[in-house]
Parts: sequence; C-alpha cells; structure tokens
Amino acid sequence: MIIPPFGTNQRKYPDVLGSFRLYLGDGYALHGTNNPKSVGQAVSHGCVRLRNEDITELYHRVAVGTPVFIY
Repeated sequence: MIIPPFGTNQRKYPDVLGSFRLYLGDGYALHGTNNPKSVGQAVSHGCVRLRNEDITELYHRVAVGTPVFIY
C-alpha cells in the first residue's frame, strides 16, 4: 500500500471526514465518514474510518492523551 504524504493533494477529499475526527499524529486519525458503505473497505490513506454515530460516541468518551493501540 502506498500512502501519500500528509498535506499533499492526493490526501485531500472534501466532505469525507464525517462528524468528528480524533487525530493520532503524523497525519493519521480515527474519523467518521459521509459514506458509511466505505467502513471496513480498503479505501483509506491510513486513517481508520468509523460510522458517524460510532465516532461521535467515541469522541465524547475519550480524553485527550488517551493511548491508542491499533491491531
């Protein structure tokens, strides 16, 4: 998989981030999507997509600085 560098035009897609995003660093995030059918598909540049209702709940439950482990 090739991931375009953070901040490049290849990583810019308007209105795809959904209702909330939780930044993990180095340009990666957990975020919602306005296309829920894309959740679980290989369509990301490295971020983790969640349904908007799921990222909304997560956003309100976790504190800044909470460790994140992705397996």
